Amino acid sequence: MKKKRHELTGKTIKIILCCLLFWLLPATAGAALEFNATRSLTAGWPGDQPNYPRVAYNSRRNEYLVVYEYHNDFIPGSIQIHGARLSATGNYIANYIISDLPNNCVQPDVDYDPVQDRYLVVWSYDRLGNNGDWDIYGRFVPATGPVDTLPGMTIGGFSTWNESHPRLAYGAVDRDFFVVFDLETGGAHQPGIAGFRVPADGSPSWHYMYIRENTYQEPRMHPDIAYNPLRDEFLVVYDNALDIYGHIFPGHATNGQFYNITDIGLAMTELPAPATPLPGIHDYPAISFSPGANYYIITWDTNRATGHGDIYARYYPGGNTLPTTVYMELLDNNADHDRNSSVACKNDGTGCLALWIVKHNGILFTFGREISLKSDASGVLISHDTGFYAPLDNLS
Repeated sequence: MKKKRHELTGKTIKIILCCLLFWLLPATAGAALEFNATRSLTAGWPGDQPNYPRVAYNSRRNEYLVVYEYHNDFIPGSIQIHGARLSATGNYIANYIISDLPNNCVQPDVDYDPVQDRYLVVWSYDRLGNNGDWDIYGRFVPATGPVDTLPGMTIGGFSTWNESHPRLAYGAVDRDFFVVFDLETGGAHQPGIAGFRVPADGSPSWHYMYIRENTYQEPRMHPDIAYNPLRDEFLVVYDNALDIYGHIFPGHATNGQFYNITDIGLAMTELPAPATPLPGIHDYPAISFSPGANYYIITWDTNRATGHGDIYARYYPGGNTLPTTVYMELLDNNADHDRNSSVACKNDGTGCLALWIVKHNGILFTFGREISLKSDASGVLISHDTGFYAPLDNLS
């Protein structure tokens, strides 16, 4: 009998590609997945889809750790968290697998502990695998990469509520991490923001604060946080689905201390005039602090929901009083869809790195822009220059 000719269907091609990719993986892939060093985050293997980048600066090694969601269109499996080490000038050093859990791990963040020379990476985890119970997980990661003796751990997990979008900052005085995240309590209640203090030595964390609208009818969500060592304060920024706001918290905390915040906070998207709002819908803020310039950098998405979002930045001096002069600029307004910004600054203030995702023809690219801040002796910002603007896979 004549054998039936086998046709290469789309499904068969995907299976062949999948097998080829597994064959190409290095033997040490369980510990560290080495990407093509010349292409960095955006094109390690065919089908790679990195998303949600976040970045932290390592002051002892003068380098950055970028963490991000990793998924490959050709390889079955859940979304996991990966990390990429980059030099201060953008050179590739190494890539790591940070989470290795059975279900989806999304929305990562990272900050650096200079005392122990390690990072805390946090993310939202689909604990049951059915999108019904999201908890906040974390892992301490040494500067040279993950180790088995520091596995993942639960940071925030209310059994009947959903926790997502975690962000964190390291406080130098107390030597702990302040982790904030969206908290959905269900029913007709709009989301609020919960915060936990996590000791850098791995001691048990505790519920530290809750930001919400008094009647739960307006959301407080998508938080980010930065630490100001000059004031020993944390600035938490967030949106209400329309504008960007912020709250100041003291750096020092007593174990068990709790803040219940119901006022709207500092209006970050208002311009002088006074109180003239910046046009558009602003959400998903990111923040970092530059000690050398004594300023925060806050970035956010504008008009994200239109599918053609832009990235803005604002420079803020700290404290609980809004300044009369507002320094704000547009970082990227190309015709593509910009979203999911992140920013980290060096201690000396001479350079910060802003990152965001650009969606072009259905493909996700990670873009970066260098920002340099300078202020005078009285704390007045005298310049805020921007440097390179390029996809990270072209940096060398």
